[in-house]
Amino acid sequence: MNIPFQFDVAALIGLLCTGFYYVGYRFTYKKIIKPHNILIDKAIKALPKIDEMHAQFYTNGGGSMTDRMIRIENSLVTVGQVQHVYLLEHELGIYQTDGKGDCISVNRTYCRITDRTESECLGTGWIESIHPEDVDDVTEAWNKAISGKRDFRMNYRMVKASGEEIEVFGTAHPMRNPYTKELIGYMGTIKVI
Repeated sequence: MNIPFQFDVAALIGLLCTGFYYVGYRFTYKKIIKPHNILIDKAIKALPKIDEMHAQFYTNGGGSMTDRMIRIENSLVTVGQVQHVYLLEHELGIYQTDGKGDCISVNRTYCRITDRTESECLGTGWIESIHPEDVDDVTEAWNKAISGKRDFRMNYRMVKASGEEIEVFGTAHPMRNPYTKELIGYMGTIKVI
């Protein structure tokens, strides 16, 4: 009688061990091995991109991250300075507003066209240079463009500080935060017709 009992216990232990092994293997494979293999495959596919970025950072000397960041920052400053000079001397009157539509900067040509100083054009001062008969139409169209967060385009008359009337074509395009898509202001132009 003792032999069959020992056989049953041995079979039961063997069965339990096989079950634990199978469950352990399945759990390990699904939860650890398979995701690990997928991650390795993604890393292998990303290596050429990482090598390309690495080569771009090291093209101008300087191996540390600080050196690379300084080179990037200097490049951006140079580009910004070139754009600033270009905007200052452009043939169009160029202005920038904040998200509410108040003017925050104008270039020299804008001041020359309106015959006003930069400080006179800032905020809502630009409205003073619009012809009195066109003020309502322009401000209404401007407010609709801002509330709708869309482009502004319009022909209207302006009055220089000297009293001379000129006809201009004004445009403005919304600028958005590239990540949040939030309106951060408008970049616009005026051109004498």
